[in-house]
Amino acid sequence: MRWTLKSAAAEFGTTRETLKRGMRIAGIDEDKTYATMDICRALFGDLKGERIRETRARADLLEMESTRNRRTRWCWRRCRPSCGIVYYRFVNV
Repeated sequence: MRWTLKSAAAEFGTTRETLKRGMRIAGIDEDKTYATMDICRALFGDLKGERIRETRARADLLEMESTRNRRTRWCWRRCRPSCGIVYYRFVNV
């Protein structure tokens, strides 16, 4: 089924301006008639797309933390305090 903005606005209980704004945000091309899926995406959003976006954002965050942790290296360093005893300690390089 195809909808005009006027008929979709009346059926979904919203205004044409709200539908137009939702279409623009959702990236739906302006046309004379729209599919029901396009109307629903414009009004309610794209849940699957939002989940994918959130998953990618979490993966990016984990990657940044991992990179930061890799840059912080730990190693054993030989130390000789004033008493003359040689020992090794774990230090951040």
